[in-house]
Amino acid sequence: MNIKEKDDLELIKELFEINKIKDYINYLEKIQEKWNSLGKKEKKVFLNNIHEVFYFYFMSLRVDYNLFNEKSYTVYKPKDSMKYFITKQFCGMQKIDEVNEYIDELKLLLSNFTDKHNTERVSKNDIDNLFNLVYQKYPKLEEIFSSVEIEILLFNNTDKISNSLTTPSLDNKHFTIYCLYMKDEPDRKRVEDIHYYVFLHELGHILSWLVTNKNQVPSSFIEDTKESYTGLTINNPDALEVFADSFAMLVMHESNYSYANPFEHFHENHYVVLKKYFDKLINEL
Repeated sequence: MNIKEKDDLELIKELFEINKIKDYINYLEKIQEKWNSLGKKEKKVFLNNIHEVFYFYFMSLRVDYNLFNEKSYTVYKPKDSMKYFITKQFCGMQKIDEVNEYIDELKLLLSNFTDKHNTERVSKNDIDNLFNLVYQKYPKLEEIFSSVEIEILLFNNTDKISNSLTTPSLDNKHFTIYCLYMKDEPDRKRVEDIHYYVFLHELGHILSWLVTNKNQVPSSFIEDTKESYTGLTINNPDALEVFADSFAMLVMHESNYSYANPFEHFHENHYVVLKKYFDKLINEL
């Protein structure tokens, strides 16, 4: 290994010493500055070095978290989630002409984050309990959710835009749930905060994707719940959120988590409609 290659590897590995958002952004800027100083052949070598280092780290984390994991999902702790996310994104960068665009998108995403909180938004124990709640109400979902890979990244960070996000892979066989704080949301002092509900809402999005195989609610949802959701159409951008909300509120209704359901006060007839719909939907999967 020559001096230049050694310097490149030291630059790449700086990621593993970083813990603050501003330092992650500065790191990405250094990588981008280095990238833009290289010729085409040098870029191929540099990108290959990034892939080798990051893929090893990324896969090592996956092994560490899954070796003795008997759950149908994997929960990554805040200390690992950001590095796991960034290394995974870089491993997906294959085209030289798109690297700058990828890095710009990462910087923009991280610019919405702050280092505000000291605890994760929900804990692994919380998530275990919520999955157990889902499986108690709908045992078939354990088999269905186990047929895909679900990764849950816990962050201590605040996001200016959202408090959670779910992204699917292109083949809808891999889902990642990002658990964040929303801007100005208080630190996690009470379980009554909406964290539980939001997480179940994200599971509702995964269910929708698995039913339709695309980012769209089942057409049956529009038809079978029309007496509760007047005027809702399949092309309405709010339909996905309404579906996920409906799943979350139904799972929490009349459970030990009903106190954290922001829609628990809805008329019982509404829950009758939702129960009839989701019972049929899930049983037919």
